[in-house]
Order: sequence, then C-alpha cells, then structure tokens
Amino acid sequence: MTPAEQVQSITSIIQAAVVLIGIYFAIKQIKLAVAQLEAGRRSQQAQTLLAFDQMLDRHEAIHKKLRPGGEWAGASIELSASDWADIERYMGLFERAKVLIDDGFLDVEDFDHLYGYRVRNIRANPTISREKLERRAYGWRMFLALEEQLNTAKSAGT
Repeated sequence: MTPAEQVQSITSIIQAAVVLIGIYFAIKQIKLAVAQLEAGRRSQQAQTLLAFDQMLDRHEAIHKKLRPGGEWAGASIELSASDWADIERYMGLFERAKVLIDDGFLDVEDFDHLYGYRVRNIRANPTISREKLERRAYGWRMFLALEEQLNTAKSAGT
C-alpha cells in the first residue's frame, strides 16, 4: 500500500469514527429529549389534576350528598331547581375531564382511580340517572362516554 493509500485509509477510519461518535451523541440527545418530554407530560398531568381537584372543591356539598351514606346516595329524591343547577355544574366538570383524557392531558386509568367513584355515585342516584342520563342523555353524551371509558378502564384493570 502506498503512503497516499495509507493516508486515505487512515482518513476513512477517522471519518467513520467521527460519524460513530456523532451517532452515539445524537442517540444520547434523543434519549434525553424523550425523558424531558415524559417529565413535562407528567408535570402537566399533575398540574391538571390539581386544578381539577380545586374545581371539585366547589362542589363538595353535592359530592357529600351523593357518596355512600350521603342523603342522596342511591335514593330517589326530590330536587329543587337550584339542586339541579348544582348537579349539572358538577356533572359538567366530568365532561371537561373527558376532553382532558381524550387530549392526553390525563390518563384514564389514573382518573378512574382518583375520581371514577364520583361518576359512579352520580349514576347510582336513580333520580339523577333517570332525568339526566336517560331522559336527557342527548345533553350528556360526553358524561356518558366518560362513564363508558371508565367502566372499560376498570374492567381492564381487574
């Protein structure tokens, strides 16, 4: 091999090594970017959950009445116009949660674990179930879709 061929061969080896080093660092950068994106996603979900908790706090009275042992738990009840308005606002929060789940801001399994029982408590009240989720189901399509999604998540988790 001539000296020129040796230099060309060494140059090719150095170029290949530089390319390999570049690929190594590019892969490390990609892994770092993926990790940062995942951390950002988890942070966004945590912020969304905290904001959702704050919104639910405004409906604590409705929640307490619907939970097991509450005065509305599983019972047919007479509701005032004001009660219906409060229930509709409470149910509306869960429709917004459906949008957040569908847009990837919330994980459906986590949401079911943290809040699914509240959706089930609403469904367990025969008056609310009949009036809002059966007779007026057209106005609560997103709530009903969330309920189905949570039931599917619950079935998959068991």
